[in-house]
Amino acid sequence: MFKRYISCIISFLVIIESLCVASFASASTSVNTLAVKEIVTENYTSDFGCAYAVMTDGTVKAWGYNNKGQLGIGNTTNQSSPVAIPGLSGVAQLVTGYNCTYAVMTDGTVKAWGVNSSGELGIGNTTNQSSPVSIPGLSGVAQLVTGYNCTYAVLSDGTVKAWGNNGSGRLGIGSTTNQSSPVAIPGLSGVDQLVTGSSCTYAVMTDGTVKAWGNNGSGRLGIGSTTNQSSPVAIPGLSGVEQLVTGDFGCAYAVMTDGTVKAWGNNGSGQLGIGNTTNQSSPVAIPGLSGVEQIVTGSSCAYAVMTDGTVKAWGYNNYGQLGIGNTTNQSSPVAIPGLSGVAQLVTGYNCTYAVMTDGTVKAWGY
Repeated sequence: MFKRYISCIISFLVIIESLCVASFASASTSVNTLAVKEIVTENYTSDFGCAYAVMTDGTVKAWGYNNKGQLGIGNTTNQSSPVAIPGLSGVAQLVTGYNCTYAVMTDGTVKAWGVNSSGELGIGNTTNQSSPVSIPGLSGVAQLVTGYNCTYAVLSDGTVKAWGNNGSGRLGIGSTTNQSSPVAIPGLSGVDQLVTGSSCTYAVMTDGTVKAWGNNGSGRLGIGSTTNQSSPVAIPGLSGVEQLVTGDFGCAYAVMTDGTVKAWGNNGSGQLGIGNTTNQSSPVAIPGLSGVEQIVTGSSCAYAVMTDGTVKAWGYNNYGQLGIGNTTNQSSPVAIPGLSGVAQLVTGYNCTYAVMTDGTVKAWGY
């Protein structure tokens, strides 16, 4: 996580630099610059981190650690400055995995590069790639989501294809065999959003229900048991889901359309917010919590950004990361004193940042 923090700092500096260059360019017609559309850092941080800048013209620049070819520049040499990825253009979205990266193209196809030990690149083999390679037979991709050494593509027709590591049945294809090429998840359609957790996956359906599969330790699938599932299973009694968020060590939260929240799974530090530290294998409503705009998870803790711009927090608090003035764990939501006007909340490793509506930032924790 420290490495991810460093990557975030580097990315922030690059954004500032890009803005400065763009500002200079606006004052000189002789200078042509490309604006940064988005900065993406490693999703599953390992080694020493890397980052990517998606440019407004659909090209990508990359820098940082490159021992597995994860920068996509045709070699495994680390880069301390942004380098354009050769031959890559028309990128609509960039998604990172564990030392690998995926580019969703404007035409709905996908290119991948980096680590491929479990077939997570989806190119039909397990050979690492230091340059972008098209995933054969994959098109019509609306959303791409990565898990630990595995990947999922939600297609424009609401179906899902999966590939890579299949431990605990996390691919949802009815087996536990790794797949080096995309495989359709049988019987799964009408998917609106896909969310990955700790070796498990959740599909939020267009009707507001949720299906889950994969590792079910601590009851993280929410299906009333702790048995792993290699195929999607509907979570009983859960409907009207607006947002689904996963936490570390196997827990999940569903923000309902009425602004309430249900939680399940691992609860060792009170991170479910239900007033105790007992694991839950079925969704349980968080008592007294309503008017929630968004749930954000940290390290065994959670935060609720309220519709009025205030924030409530609960769970692990050893470093004061809950922002409530002490270091005592909380098993129920507690309002963060003096914090209002929050536009966005971001968590790091045992620390938290609030972007305020006036553009300033407040921080707390380790």
